[in-house]
Amino acid sequence: MYNAKAADEVYLIPNSSSSLRRGTYGQLLLISSFLYLCPILDVILVWWSSSSQIANASSTLFKFCVVSYTCVNVATSLTGFGGMIFKNESALNVSLVLILMENTLTLLCTTTVTVFILFGSNIFSIHHAPPFLQYMESNRRIGVLICLLLIWVRISYYFLIWAITDLEHMYHGDCKILKRSSMSGQVPPDDGITIDIITE
Repeated sequence: MYNAKAADEVYLIPNSSSSLRRGTYGQLLLISSFLYLCPILDVILVWWSSSSQIANASSTLFKFCVVSYTCVNVATSLTGFGGMIFKNESALNVSLVLILMENTLTLLCTTTVTVFILFGSNIFSIHHAPPFLQYMESNRRIGVLICLLLIWVRISYYFLIWAITDLEHMYHGDCKILKRSSMSGQVPPDDGITIDIITE
């Protein structure tokens, strides 16, 4: 039995085995890691497909857009992985907003490219778009299939984001602060769950 003073704040921190089952926790980490890795893959794809435009000194606006997109995606991944490593629910919450914004923007851009491939008349070739887009335009079937695959992946994002919210709620529950008054504070009886007590 532990008696807490009136001014004490008692932190009940369950061990990892007492939060959720290890299998469920591992699945959440795996799905969240995939979600946070995808923005980095997007950046690699953008830089690979538009390397010639990035190297062109005259395309300043295009460079700015690519660099801004890269910074947002890298910040999203770093914030998400940081929240997972340090079990910080605030970082996970911020990364959730960023990943929703990034995913929605990418989905809109991919849909626009699909419309241009289907109904545009060589618009990518006329405006000297990246070679990858010109190839998709010249081979419409392949281009449409690639775009539909990307759209399917982006829509799947929205059905996987629950993993981040569950992970956020788990971290919030794993460090719950209980304020106890007078001398009535007691540790719950042992039910097979080990609880560490930290007082300040």
